[in-house]
Amino acid sequence: MLATDRCHAWQNQGQALLLALVLSIGAFAGGSLALWGIGGAAVLYALRVGAGRRLPCPPRAILGWGFGFLLLVYAATLLQPLDATRSWPMALRLTSFVLPLMLLFAVPPARPWPFWGARIVPYLFGATLGLILLDILAQGQFLLAHLQGKHGELTYYNRGLSYAAVLIWPLVTLLCARKQHWLAIGLGLFLFLVAWLSASRAAPLALVIGAGFYVGALCWPRLTGLAGWLLLGFVALAVLLVTPWLVGDQAGGLQYLPRSWHHRFEIWDTVLAYYGAQPWSAAGVDATGVLPPLERGYVYARAPAAHPHHRFLQLLYELGRRGWLWGVALVGWGWHKIWQWPPNLARAAAVACWAGLLTLACGAFSLWTDSFWAAGALAWLFCNKAKES
Repeated sequence: MLATDRCHAWQNQGQALLLALVLSIGAFAGGSLALWGIGGAAVLYALRVGAGRRLPCPPRAILGWGFGFLLLVYAATLLQPLDATRSWPMALRLTSFVLPLMLLFAVPPARPWPFWGARIVPYLFGATLGLILLDILAQGQFLLAHLQGKHGELTYYNRGLSYAAVLIWPLVTLLCARKQHWLAIGLGLFLFLVAWLSASRAAPLALVIGAGFYVGALCWPRLTGLAGWLLLGFVALAVLLVTPWLVGDQAGGLQYLPRSWHHRFEIWDTVLAYYGAQPWSAAGVDATGVLPPLERGYVYARAPAAHPHHRFLQLLYELGRRGWLWGVALVGWGWHKIWQWPPNLARAAAVACWAGLLTLACGAFSLWTDSFWAAGALAWLFCNKAKES
């Protein structure tokens, strides 16, 4: 009994420690979220086994989504991939982090946050943002130069700030539940300032959209629910339909967009053109990284892109129409499940995390980035803990 009680206590403390690591080291080095997500899943699952003296299983729905996705991945990898030397290693890499991340869904967040969680984590997060802000103002000659050897490469902060724009909402809920509203608002504004001054445009956009959905879930839940479905339709379908017209617009509609988004539309147009040549096939995972640029008078897309910066387009080209349907169905299923929660701050946090992740899905990073998958799983864990608390 003593060992079981200790496992329960350590599991609760471990989840709070995981939030502290994600919003401190994870905000500075976004790639470390893969370590916190996968390693945290293994540790928390082991503590769950020690507390229950049995092997808990993730929900059947999670197992279905996870193994269904891996089935699509290996089917596309086996059936004449565009580049097998890229597809097979990526398929094995996907397996290596999708399976352990599913274990997080078997961890029950039944206990409330420990007392130090609301006292230390907000100030630790604020201190991390302060250091990042100083380094941005110093053009990377402060932290990046001494810790990473990356003189002036401020894009290093893009990933961490983008994930922080999603994972801040469980912390905001925790602070609001403790009547620390001004601290929650201050952290949100401080994060927006740092993200706006950084090289990332996806991070402040995800934060603003998440804030809008957070307030909407509290004040206008029905309208917000409809807005979520519209956002999913816009991101997964409308953007892809309008891209060829916008890129081919002789009036130069793209010139009014930031350079990075202009470049993204040209990349999307390239991938759509290759997909249109073989619409019923799947090119295999990580195949978009070897597509040669097209001779269409592009301004920026003159070399192969590492990835298309759009999760649904990447699913469409690399895993085929079944992959695209899987992605849309998974995101829609998650949105439906969130609205089955009780109408409280925890549901608002989950709504904001969902909207922020969906925003990042259409403009930043590759679909096969392990830290992005970890961010999604950790967002579910923290929001679910807020709900149970």
